Amino acid sequence: MDYSDVIRYFLDPANKYSKDDLYEAYLDMTVRFLEELISAGTYEKWIIANCGEETGNRLIEQVATNVPPIPEEAGSGPLKDKEERIEALLRYYKDTFG
Repeated sequence: MDYSDVIRYFLDPANKYSKDDLYEAYLDMTVRFLEELISAGTYEKWIIANCGEETGNRLIEQVATNVPPIPEEAGSGPLKDKEERIEALLRYYKDTFG
C-alpha cells in the first residue's frame, strides 16, 4: 500500500482501525515528512557547497520564487475542509510528479 492509500484509508470514516494502527500510520507519515525535510536541506547545502554561497543562494531563491504556487483547486485554498484539501493535494501530487 503506498502512502496515498494509507492516507485515504484513514480519511474514510467507514474504515475501522485501532489506536495502534493510527499511531503506526502517524509514525510512518512523520518519518516520510522528516526524510523529505532532510532531503530538501541536503539539496540546499549541496547547491551552496558546489556553486558557492552567493550563487547557490541566488539559485535557491530563483527556484523558490519562480516555481508556481499550488493552485487553490489543488488544495491550497483556506476554505476547504481538511479531508477535501488532503484529497486535492494527493491528486495534485500524483498529477504533477507521477
